[in-house]
Amino acid sequence: MIRQEDLDMIKSQWFKDHIATMVDCGDVQVLTWSKPGTLSYYVRYVFDYNKVYITGDIGDFIFKVYDKADLLFMSDLDVGYFSDKLTAREGGKYSFDEAQAKEELLSWYKESELKGVIKREIFKELKAVIEESGGIEAYHHYLAMWIENTEYSEFVDYETFSDYGEVYPIRVLGVLTGLKMAYKQLANSYCFNNLRR
Repeated sequence: MIRQEDLDMIKSQWFKDHIATMVDCGDVQVLTWSKPGTLSYYVRYVFDYNKVYITGDIGDFIFKVYDKADLLFMSDLDVGYFSDKLTAREGGKYSFDEAQAKEELLSWYKESELKGVIKREIFKELKAVIEESGGIEAYHHYLAMWIENTEYSEFVDYETFSDYGEVYPIRVLGVLTGLKMAYKQLANSYCFNNLRR
């Protein structure tokens, strides 16, 4: 899930005054996305055939796709595909949003065909699991333990609840948003048009 407030904050605060510069080194292209005079939210993207190495203030990432990974290709991706092609980063593939997990649990409660005390107890226990978690890995761990130990285990399964609260990490959204903003900035420039092959 993508939170619009995260995207707005990335654009208006992280990258507000950033300038894109692209250098073609033959088989490798290097995109620098930075605010002049500072390293705050500085990002360097190195496009090397089907891999993109990203370093900077937001973190370090490696993406691998099965096509030529250039700025045009990468900036056209949606966050789901982009995140799926992430092969290395600091932290996990998803972050945990407790409020979203509770909203998803409430939706389950409204839509579930279970009735009465069983439904209410599952809701109450799972809400406690969500509140104890604090992170996606902890949530998955506590969820598995709860399912194994609850007296209502015959009514629940891990897959139903395992993606509750999963959101794309803001840093992953940041590097993709930076790519899209840099592409838009460079799209009409003479030197960028010469890089497009």
